[in-house]
Amino acid sequence: SHWPKSSTNNPPAMTAIESFRAVVDTTRPSFQLAALIIFLAPTIWNILGRLEYRTRGLTNLAGGSPRAGCYLLAAWIFGFSLYRDAVFLRAIDDQTRYAPLDKPEVVLAAGLLGLAAGAVLAGSYWRLGITGTYLGDYFGILMEERVVGFPFNVSDHPMYDASTALFLVKAIL
Repeated sequence: SHWPKSSTNNPPAMTAIESFRAVVDTTRPSFQLAALIIFLAPTIWNILGRLEYRTRGLTNLAGGSPRAGCYLLAAWIFGFSLYRDAVFLRAIDDQTRYAPLDKPEVVLAAGLLGLAAGAVLAGSYWRLGITGTYLGDYFGILMEERVVGFPFNVSDHPMYDASTALFLVKAIL
């Protein structure tokens, strides 16, 4: 055997990276594209937001209206997010299914997590509106006061937390 001798004759425990690589094929082009797009999405929209703050380029493109400029950026972010999600789902579909994820208790837990994350995400959109959600502050559109009700009383960053949870749910289901 290639395993070192031990008192129990069990193979040594895998590291977290080894465990990940045992179930996720990172060499697949769909995985690599998904990783790139997931990284690029918030990077690009934050660059666009900062460019707007410095140059008012989107506001000018929208005829001088900061609100219309913000809606333009919101449409781009929303559209690119749909593309990111489609690429992510394709990468998931290209992976070999990990059988332990098909256990009824795992599917139930993922479903419950998805419902909770969906509620947090919907609550965030409701509280912030379009301009609060999609970088309105870069356009000079500020909230009248800090939002402290649900879901912001549960998490400092409910949209990031809920979105991350939904990615996990999509990967499990």
